Amino acid sequence: MKPNLRARVVLFAALGAIALPARAQLGSFNQPPVQPALVPAEITAPVALMDVDLPLEVQNAETTFPATFSKLFNSLFLAIPDNSAVGVTHAPVVSGVPGVIQSLQVNLTISARTAEPMFNGDLFVTLSHDSGFAVLLNRVGRRDGSTLGYGDNGFSITLSDLAATDIHAYRTTVTGNELTPISTANPAAPLTGTWQPDGRTADPGTVLTSSPRITSLGSFAGLDPNGEWTLFLSDLSGGGLAQLESWSMEFTVVPEPETVAILSALSLGVFAAWRRLGRNASPGAS
Repeated sequence: MKPNLRARVVLFAALGAIALPARAQLGSFNQPPVQPALVPAEITAPVALMDVDLPLEVQNAETTFPATFSKLFNSLFLAIPDNSAVGVTHAPVVSGVPGVIQSLQVNLTISARTAEPMFNGDLFVTLSHDSGFAVLLNRVGRRDGSTLGYGDNGFSITLSDLAATDIHAYRTTVTGNELTPISTANPAAPLTGTWQPDGRTADPGTVLTSSPRITSLGSFAGLDPNGEWTLFLSDLSGGGLAQLESWSMEFTVVPEPETVAILSALSLGVFAAWRRLGRNASPGAS
């Protein structure tokens, strides 16, 4: 491409970005203002029409989407009150994550806070943010014939909607039946691995394996990841003291839809200008 033609294409792109609207609504979500679209410092037009490749990834000066960001809350050792529906919350404020949530996974480490083992089936744990809500644990192992749930000792787990198995009946996966503990060590080892969140919104006093699974981490999709997140934990039966050691969130984020539309329109505008300028620069063009 001739230098002057190249400069005109770049100028067209820059002017297009300046003229773009600053804001559009994202469905029913009230999102924060979108960051201005950033135009690459230089755009090289394709050699011929069939060579055009619009990018599959959206880029700006700092982020290539989709992108992954992790937020870790470590060394908390937050005591969960025993036999209390009041429970305890950890409510960090997330900042500096661009875009909106495409998917989310949560890592939880919950352990005994004394030499005596905790009791996994006592716990009810939820996560909330903005309009999103997910039940992570709801009295795991509680089922017809067993109102206490599993008596295993702690969690060191990842929760993901993409996991193969629901955590509520994890013993059937780990040991092959509901009655066999997952560890015979002393002290017993915690549950590990990647599991689907419990998702059951039934009252923890009546929840069963057969209860409907209504919530998931997918409820956070499309939301701004920034702001306050609330992890709530309660221990609803006496005996076995538990604590939240640490937890983390791993976000996969994408641009807000209006940003994608802006960049797509800009790409098409640049290409149209290149074709027009290319024809005008061709020998014999009128």
